[in-house]
Amino acid sequence: MNYSKICDLEIKGKRIVIKDSMIMLSTNEDTPEWPFVTVENGKYEVQALEDADPYSATRIIKSGMSAVRGKKIGDVEVDHAGVGIIDYDSFLSVVKKNYDEYSNWTSMALDDFIWDQVSGKIDFLKESLVFLHSGDGDGTYPVYELLHNNNVVGLECDFLVEIEELN
Repeated sequence: MNYSKICDLEIKGKRIVIKDSMIMLSTNEDTPEWPFVTVENGKYEVQALEDADPYSATRIIKSGMSAVRGKKIGDVEVDHAGVGIIDYDSFLSVVKKNYDEYSNWTSMALDDFIWDQVSGKIDFLKESLVFLHSGDGDGTYPVYELLHNNNVVGLECDFLVEIEELN
């Protein structure tokens, strides 16, 4: 698979989260409920496969690393036709200190950005959220860890495989 780079994302915390693009964090949370990986901090690349309209998969991987897909770590539920990727620890720290401003940001700047772009990066008080459309749009998609020499160096989400809900 040939991935193309969307942007860089500096990870200053220890966890990378992938979630619906309208990420809503609360002031009383400390652990992500969404698919996440624990990684070393540093520079990471957010990449996407552009063989579908617009994307069939995305991944975030430590810059300069090669990786193989590891185990499935969960499923991301998408309700706004896109996913958001964040440095969970750093982003949550800023949200907790500025929750009212964050709530306004999600309903204005973030909302406008995700409907006007196919992908990109937007900041909330100097903490970045990377956004991209999720293939066919809404659905539930599998997320996998990425490994280099048995160390987690990122995560990958496949938008072509929608998880069927069991009734």
